Amino acid sequence: GASAVCGAAVAVAMAFAGSGYWALVGSGIATQSARAVLLFVLTGCRPTLPQGGQGTMPLLAFGAWMTGTALVSYGSESFDKVLIGKFWGAEQLGYYSRAYFLMGLPLLLAGRSIGAVMGPALSALQHDKEELGAVYRKLLNAMALLVCPVAGGLVVAAPEAVRLVYGPRWLPVVPILAWLSVASLFDYLWSTTAWLFVSAGRVRTRFGVLGASSLLLVAGYVVGLRWGAVGVAAAYALTTILVVTFPGFWMAHRVSGLGAGETLRGLSRVFVASLIMMVSAYLAGRVVTAGGLSWIWVLGGKVAAGASAYGIAVIPLVRPLLGWAARAGRPSAASGRGNR
Repeated sequence: GASAVCGAAVAVAMAFAGSGYWALVGSGIATQSARAVLLFVLTGCRPTLPQGGQGTMPLLAFGAWMTGTALVSYGSESFDKVLIGKFWGAEQLGYYSRAYFLMGLPLLLAGRSIGAVMGPALSALQHDKEELGAVYRKLLNAMALLVCPVAGGLVVAAPEAVRLVYGPRWLPVVPILAWLSVASLFDYLWSTTAWLFVSAGRVRTRFGVLGASSLLLVAGYVVGLRWGAVGVAAAYALTTILVVTFPGFWMAHRVSGLGAGETLRGLSRVFVASLIMMVSAYLAGRVVTAGGLSWIWVLGGKVAAGASAYGIAVIPLVRPLLGWAARAGRPSAASGRGNR
């Protein structure tokens, strides 16, 4: 809170001084600087030079590879927007950005912040492959149960979703959103590979896999750029599905000693349930449209039919997850005796 106030104060001061958009830059720098100073003051931590013989260098190497991975990831995630803005202008970039925001909702709902703690949590299980695989697959299935229906719903209901959120003037966003939502049906698989790479301590391998994937994505963007923002979105979806997600998914399982086939077989049931939901929503939309009703009724019909079909289809999948969550939250008899 205090760091945010400091950043806001700097932004206001720079704006009144006539700094223009540089006030936003100053605000960001001031916020992070104030946060760093406050952390040192409140925690009593004082930075010192690394000292040999205390295991510092492996930690520095680990952090360096993690930092490099973050930079490569940010670059690849931003390059599509840079290309569209450079060659197609602000209007196409605006359409793409609005579609990208909606596409990100499924992962946001599933809790992107989970990834920040899952790597260290799974690291504690790296010597127990059976438990590692069980925990990872349960969490991945839980994510899929949330991500897949929302992403699939956006594919089917893209025209109505854009009208609802942005209004009819933003209808050019529809095909872009549809393609990006197709990508997000698989993108969460790629995002969870970080858990496995980190838990196995193979951050250097992760950097290499991410670097190769980023090059493939950039090549796809360049090919799709000919058709504007829609072409870039289609290239992103096709490259993600065909040449990025599954090789990275397989490699992450290999370095962790897990079987990718077993994980995908468990996910296939969620994917089938999502396909049933998408078909049901599509057919409901056709029926409502044929009745001559407005788009809001079409949206309602798609949501009602899709949610009902998905709810029925996933009941056999939800019960095991609920039972596992209950067992995980209940202390074992052995741990109880140890605590006493």
